Amino acid sequence: TNGTTKPKTHMVDDSIVLTWSLGNKYALENDDKEQLLGKLREMKSGDKLAIMINKDNTPMMRIFNAADVDGALRFTEDIFAGDNGVAQGLTTFVNELLDGANSVQSEVQTNTGKSPNLAVTEEDTKEDTDADIPIPSPQAPPKSQRGVNNTTMAT
Repeated sequence: TNGTTKPKTHMVDDSIVLTWSLGNKYALENDDKEQLLGKLREMKSGDKLAIMINKDNTPMMRIFNAADVDGALRFTEDIFAGDNGVAQGLTTFVNELLDGANSVQSEVQTNTGKSPNLAVTEEDTKEDTDADIPIPSPQAPPKSQRGVNNTTMAT
């Protein structure tokens, strides 16, 4: 991304409803997790997410601002001074959803320090194959050459 992409609002189909419950927990009302994940993966810092939130049996389209914080999406809302419980709960829910979907990828990529949502590049796969090539490394001399200390090992 060259920084020229304008922030955009990602409208989640209103058949996808997140039910809010006490403790700012969310549940997906239907099983269309893939469509939701597709939208979430497209999101960039500065974008907005419009999604149906069912709070107290009143489904309502709510708009959240997305920011990228340390490689994870963080949501705030313009109402309630931004960082309200509903937005915090959404942040937790979305990142757990993305982490769950990416858990297979992230096992490979957590060591590289890259965000788990990034696609595996050729470079990443090259790293893995390099590990199979024996690289000469400095080794301790064989025990017979270590001198007098080789008998003090058993303590």
